[in-house]
Amino acid sequence: MIDDNLRTIRSKAVLNLETRIFSQLDLILTKQTQLVRRVEVLECALASHQLLSATSTTSVNSQNESYNRDVLMQSKTFLCSPTLQGKLRVYNQRSKATLSDLPIDIIFHIFCWVDPKRVIRFRRISKGFNEHLSRTTFLRMNLSRFIAKHPTSGSFIRKLEALDKLFLHLCPKHQAIYVKIGLCSASEIDWNGNMQIRTHIPSSLGTLKNLIKLDLSYCNFSGVIPEGLMDATSLQVLNLEGNNLTGHITPLISNLQNLTELFMGWNINLTGPIPIELCHLLKLQVLCIQNCSLNGPIPEEIGALSELSIFCASGNKLCGKVPLTIRNLSHLQTLHLRNPGIVWDTFTQSEIISHLAPHINDRDFHRIPIVST
Repeated sequence: MIDDNLRTIRSKAVLNLETRIFSQLDLILTKQTQLVRRVEVLECALASHQLLSATSTTSVNSQNESYNRDVLMQSKTFLCSPTLQGKLRVYNQRSKATLSDLPIDIIFHIFCWVDPKRVIRFRRISKGFNEHLSRTTFLRMNLSRFIAKHPTSGSFIRKLEALDKLFLHLCPKHQAIYVKIGLCSASEIDWNGNMQIRTHIPSSLGTLKNLIKLDLSYCNFSGVIPEGLMDATSLQVLNLEGNNLTGHITPLISNLQNLTELFMGWNINLTGPIPIELCHLLKLQVLCIQNCSLNGPIPEEIGALSELSIFCASGNKLCGKVPLTIRNLSHLQTLHLRNPGIVWDTFTQSEIISHLAPHINDRDFHRIPIVST
């Protein structure tokens, strides 16, 4: 019910209270009806109150703001408030009451202790409950109980965690809350190959201003590359390789002026031309866009990427002549350009070979057809 890393900082008494809450909630859900005995609901409210009280006196992880004493004491004060007690007395006087009749604020305080991966189940209780548990206010409360907070100063590397898969299924507005609570100080996100869920890349990742590396390779993402992702202007490494991305490479890629490595290869449905804006990333050292369905010519502006050491664009639908400006890439060590429609002219080939061949240890010059000028 509660993630293992949080169990270690909770006492046995607290866990017993949690069990009491969740067993009641499971009983309610099992009935598959909106009508429940009010005593069951009030037991949940009481157990939630006791849980807050008990937790506020236990030792907590000082780095986990979700369990700091101030927040818990505020919740305890709320549950003991005369206003809420008055609402519960009115509720208790009804001969037949439904769970949805419970004051919304107490619903929030009960269900915010349910693991976010499970709380979605309780939306089935009623239409009203679905509305309550879908609210942004509730989601913020719920996630803040379970997402381990990281220090706001400094940075950390984020590997795949249990709630990250849930994050990908939230609506964009809720994804933004998740990012703000759990990922805001991440310097690196490395989900390489661990997220085998067919969904879209959340655009809210672009709000992470401290993020310098984002590795979403081989995660089975689909859909277009979100333009919002291009707001992560601190990014130095962006790896979207090996997904099922579609559409074009957005011209807003030029926003990522700190980018040194870009991997977008092996997305066979990624189409359109190589955008000229890509050639504005003057710090770029690695550009791998092979085995997609990119079309059109290689832009002349590619020669502006003077720091480029690896350029892989083979296996696309590119066409036209290799631009002479490639000879300006004096740091180039790997060059893969083989496409059915790409050709050399004899002058360009001799110029590029004379300028670059001594430095390139991995190339496919001999596989590109030569046409007379």
